[in-house]
Amino acid sequence: MEISCLNKFKFIYDIDLFGKMPELYYRGKNKKVSLIGTLLTLIYFIIYFVFFVYKFLRVLDKKDVNFYETYEYTGETPSINITNEIFYGGFALGYTPFIDETIYYPKIEYWNGKKIGDNWNFTKKDIEIEVCQLENFDSKYWDILRNKSINKLYCIKDINNKNITLEGNSFMDIYSYFNITIYRCINTTKNGTQCKPYN
Repeated sequence: MEISCLNKFKFIYDIDLFGKMPELYYRGKNKKVSLIGTLLTLIYFIIYFVFFVYKFLRVLDKKDVNFYETYEYTGETPSINITNEIFYGGFALGYTPFIDETIYYPKIEYWNGKKIGDNWNFTKKDIEIEVCQLENFDSKYWDILRNKSINKLYCIKDINNKNITLEGNSFMDIYSYFNITIYRCINTTKNGTQCKPYN
C-alpha cells in the first residue's frame, strides 16, 4: 500500500535539489583518456610553469615595473595641473619592440569643455609628443628606468612649458581630457621616411 502511494506522488521527486546526475563510465573512468591527450596536458602544464617562473623572476629583478602617484585636489572639482614637475608618464602602442612610425603614428589633443545649460562648449589644442627619455620622468625613477625600453613609450614634449589642466568629469559643468588617435602611416613620416606597405 505504501509503495502504491509513493508511485502516485512520484512527480514530487522532481524538486529534489540534491539529486545526482547519472554518469557514463568507460573502463572504470568517467572520461576516455589517450596517450596524446596526456602528453598535451603535460606540455600545457610545463609551459604554464615555465611562464610563471619567468614572470616571477622578472618581478624579482624589477623587469616589469609599474609605479603610480596619487594626486590630491582641493575644492569640489577634481583638478590637476600637469605642467608642474610632479606629473610624468607615457603611453605605448601595442607590444612592438620599438615605436615604428613607418607603420603608425599617434596624435594627442587636449580638450577643455564647459557646460552652458544643456550644451557643451569645447576648445581643442594639439599636443606635441616625443619618444620618451629619462628626462621625461622624475629623477627618483631614473635608476629603475635606466635599463628599460622606454623608447617604446611616447611622452608629452616639453610638458613644463605647457598650460594644461585636467579637471572635472562628464557629469560636471567643466571637463577636460586627452584624446589619443592612432593613424596609419601614408606615403612618408613627418621625418620624410618612406612608409612601409600596408597589407
